[in-house]
Amino acid sequence: MNGVLKAGVRSKTKRRSRGPEAQLKSAVVDCLRMIPGVHVLRMNAGVMHVGGENDKRRIHLGEVGTPDLLVMLPCGRSLWLELKAPSGTLSPAQAAWHERARKLGHTVHVVRDTRDAIDLVTRSKAGMG
Repeated sequence: MNGVLKAGVRSKTKRRSRGPEAQLKSAVVDCLRMIPGVHVLRMNAGVMHVGGENDKRRIHLGEVGTPDLLVMLPCGRSLWLELKAPSGTLSPAQAAWHERARKLGHTVHVVRDTRDAIDLVTRSKAGMG
């Protein structure tokens, strides 16, 4: 069964079960959105296939390797968070993205549980992270 996207566009991929990283992402987003003065954006990078049989197109959603979340903090600060299951590893594209962002002065973290995400954002918001 094809998944239905907003605006009535159907995806060509079957809906996947919610694995550990998807569950972690939902939990982290829910927790971080409760912290006052913090804005959380899900980046959702990937490819979406749209169109009918005769006009198939691919729409790229973000850049390959982009972290899962962008967390905006007060005073123009921000954090990029890559969410990984306890045994999950970065793909080569993710590692390259993280390295490039860090060289440009951005803060990128790999987070493996909600407590780490909350502590990291709370400390960064207070100017300690």
